[in-house]
Amino acid sequence: MSGIRLNVPEVDYHAHPAFSQSQAKVLLQSPAKYHYRLTHPEPPRDVFDFGHAVHAKVLGVGLDFDTIDADSWRTKAAQDARDASRAAGRVPLLAKDMHAADVMAEAVLAHPGARAILETEGDVEASMFWTDATGVECRGRVDKLAATAAGLVNVDLKTTADASLRGFAKSAANFGYHLQAAAYEDGLRHLTGEDCPTVLIAVEKDAPHLVALYEFPADEIARGLDKWRDALDALVKYREADYWPGYPDSIQPLYLPSWA
Repeated sequence: MSGIRLNVPEVDYHAHPAFSQSQAKVLLQSPAKYHYRLTHPEPPRDVFDFGHAVHAKVLGVGLDFDTIDADSWRTKAAQDARDASRAAGRVPLLAKDMHAADVMAEAVLAHPGARAILETEGDVEASMFWTDATGVECRGRVDKLAATAAGLVNVDLKTTADASLRGFAKSAANFGYHLQAAAYEDGLRHLTGEDCPTVLIAVEKDAPHLVALYEFPADEIARGLDKWRDALDALVKYREADYWPGYPDSIQPLYLPSWA
């Protein structure tokens, strides 16, 4: 099964049992929560639908969408239309959100640096499958694997509230983007034998939809790789013991974060 595969439907990719970077983040938070989600997948969320729409419009591939002509999801008619769309394997979006996704995609493609790397030859929505040294079957889905003159680059498109250097750094920490980048670079190294750096394209959700490009320094990728390896080792341990603990039973000291 190992390899880089194109044209894998998104639904099939997410249904694949191999271990992913998003699962690694949940496992590191709580083995019990990870184990629960194996049989209780997270339900669809509007914010994920919006992100999928922006990705599809920028990258030119993805799920099919339905535009729901309503101001919000509060009415039963809108909710019924949303549920019917999802039941048909499509993604429902309110008309205003579909318009916002169009404008955000235009902003990304109007950005000289983002457009240059997106127009570089390469594979879009490339699904990776590999076996880690621990024996764990792993998977990852690259937004674009760009074939640049310097080598392959993992291009990762992110929608965000704040694409400024400080604001996006906070998002990267909160959502573990360094773990994701490290896991994907690890997979690409397994499959291609190359070191494939990550370039993040961040686009703001609010007008004027500013765009910025970022890459992680080597020490941040090393930290992300440590977390990825911690998750793989933990998965092997918990699988062998068939033991999936939650949070500690004892009283713990509660320290405020450094920013507080």
